[in-house]
Amino acid sequence: MHPQKRNIIQGVIAGSLIIVSSNLLYKGIHDNNSQDIISAITLIVSTFAFYVSLLSLNQTLDSKLPQIVVEGDFKSRYSLILLSIKNYGQMTAYDIEIKMNNPILNHKNENILTQTIFDNVLKIPVLQQEQDVKFTIDEVSSFYGKYKDSEIKYMIEVSYKLSNESSKRICSNTFIDLSFYRNTLLFENESLKANYDIQKIPTILESINKSIASHGK
Repeated sequence: MHPQKRNIIQGVIAGSLIIVSSNLLYKGIHDNNSQDIISAITLIVSTFAFYVSLLSLNQTLDSKLPQIVVEGDFKSRYSLILLSIKNYGQMTAYDIEIKMNNPILNHKNENILTQTIFDNVLKIPVLQQEQDVKFTIDEVSSFYGKYKDSEIKYMIEVSYKLSNESSKRICSNTFIDLSFYRNTLLFENESLKANYDIQKIPTILESINKSIASHGK
């Protein structure tokens, strides 16, 4: 059930109990009927306990909802900035839409998410628990050499459905500030660079073999 619909139903139930208990209390006081007064007070206390239980239940249910996090990733690829979109929640999100106030452009003014430079909406069919998708933003030095801090801050609206059949969307707002990482230590150790350099070895060896072969002719 959509959280908004759930909250409305729970609010109607709690409101109805409060109205009933208030009327019963008024009637008991007006008629000087101690039994009605006791019943009303008991109902009020029960309603309060019921509402507190609902709040606790709602927190538990909401904690299991999809948690779509959009953030910059500087650790997956050496010298590259990636955009990571990951579902940290316990439920699957469907028909996800990521809307940005401005498109994310690389140093060539190419939109990293779509083919159209002014398109700032990304659609993802489904993200299961712990599943993520990543897009290459740019090479670190080229990106920060091209843009000012004010140009790489993005307001983002994330919306999704809890099922393919649902017509209701759950929306949340977030913010990405890539300027924050401009002067930070992006690579915590040398292993990422080492792995990057190791990948060059086959190409270097192939070049050496070709050079030896050419000199042998």
